[in-house]
Amino acid sequence: MYSLSELSMPYITVRFAYIFLHFITTNAANNIDLQVVFG
Repeated sequence: MYSLSELSMPYITVRFAYIFLHFITTNAANNIDLQVVFG
């Protein structure tokens, strides 16, 4: 039987990684848009 901390820890890690990647890709998309407009 798993404890709550053992179950929640991978979830938190995956969630954090997902948010981090989403933030990076959104910033990259914004930078590309700016380069297209101003470049």
